[in-house]
Order: sequence, then C-alpha cells, then structure tokens
Amino acid sequence: MKKKVILDTGVITILVGKKSRDEKKKLLDELSDEGDLQGYVTKPILLEVAKHLSLIYRKDEVTSIIFSFLRTLKIIVIEPDINTYIRAGRLQFSNIKIFSACDSLTITLARNKEEKYTIYTTDSKMISESRNIKKLVKYKIFRYT
Repeated sequence: MKKKVILDTGVITILVGKKSRDEKKKLLDELSDEGDLQGYVTKPILLEVAKHLSLIYRKDEVTSIIFSFLRTLKIIVIEPDINTYIRAGRLQFSNIKIFSACDSLTITLARNKEEKYTIYTTDSKMISESRNIKKLVKYKIFRYT
C-alpha cells in the first residue's frame, strides 16, 4: 500500500524551480528513501506554486512546468469539500499568526480520519510553532536553502 503524502509549496518549488541539480537530486533521493509514495496536492497549493514560478519563468513556461510535474510524478490533485474548507478556516483563525490559508487546508486534510496523509513541507515554522499540530498530523520537514 502506498503512503499518501500531501506536498507543500516549498517541496514542489524545489522540484520544479531553478534550484541546483544537486538540491533536486537530494530531495528526490530522500523521497525515494521513503518507500512507495502517492503524492497529492491541493488546487490552492498549485496557485502558490504558480505564483513562485512566475517570479523566475515566463507565463507559458509556468503552465507547462506545472502540468509536466503533475503528469511525470503522477501527482493527484485533490479538491477538498466545503466542510474541509470551513474546518481549515477555523484552524487558520485560531492560528492566524502561524498558518497561511494553504497551510491550514493542508493540515486539515492531514487530520482527516478516513484518509491519512503525511505532510511533506519545507516550512518548519508551520509545524514547530503550533503545539498541537505535532500531535495531530504526520509530517516530514525537508530542510533546503
């Protein structure tokens, strides 16, 4: 059975951005060491990725890069239901100084009782600054500069 992981903006940006080949290879090696994975991403995360990539690539390249990434790594794009968005909004409200809307949505999905996801992120602040999150979700922090 494949381990279900939700990819955060930072991880995707490393994989598709203008990071060095060594940094990309290091991340891919770490991901392959994790075993058999199925990657997931939410539409709002893709919005953030497109924003970041727009700073370094032309508009037509951004679209191509994102679609190629999704197709090549067989990433599944998930669209949460309205209740998930509402729970994410409540989580963000109670952690307004820590979580972005995308962070809140990712954490809410990872806390889902039916589908267990592990968060793959580069944002150590998202996990470390909230006392309860470490207890509620599985996560792996990738540290890159």
